[in-house]
Amino acid sequence: MTADRNAEKELKNAAEQAVAGAAKRGVKDSRAVASRSRSVSVTYRLGRPDKVQESSQRSLTLSLYVDGRYSVSTTNDLRRSALEKFFDNAAALTRAMTPDPFRVMPDPSLYAGRRDVELGLYDPGVAGVIPSDRNTYAAEMEAAALAKAGAMAVSAEATYEDGESELVQIHSNGFEGAKRG
Repeated sequence: MTADRNAEKELKNAAEQAVAGAAKRGVKDSRAVASRSRSVSVTYRLGRPDKVQESSQRSLTLSLYVDGRYSVSTTNDLRRSALEKFFDNAAALTRAMTPDPFRVMPDPSLYAGRRDVELGLYDPGVAGVIPSDRNTYAAEMEAAALAKAGAMAVSAEATYEDGESELVQIHSNGFEGAKRG
């Protein structure tokens, strides 16, 4: 199984675990979104790297509907022991909320006939970009900006940024979906 398939399976497992965790706490209606993202940014100024940033994140967002009450809770601590406490706290928080009769799970009939269409949001070429490419792109952009501005510019700053993200969403009433970009 490829790394991409492993990541999607891991996200799906986390979302399924969240819906099951909510049900275990007496929550009939829930929606879980498990996601991961990565971004890299290189900024050039005065002909050299000025700022380089890389970040990655995994998170789980759980929306709960309990007795006319609604809440959304998010965590980035996906360890099993931490998730059990997260599920407990999310359910307790929802039960403490003021009722909101307009917050309900979508009717499952709205999912019927839903087409699974690849929207072309993911560019596999992004995964092949290496650090030297990012530096080259940012340096070339800075040089082009300075050349265009001529004597009018004292300095310029150019940033190259790329990233990728993936999420899996599961509802307790039957919806399942995934997105990668």
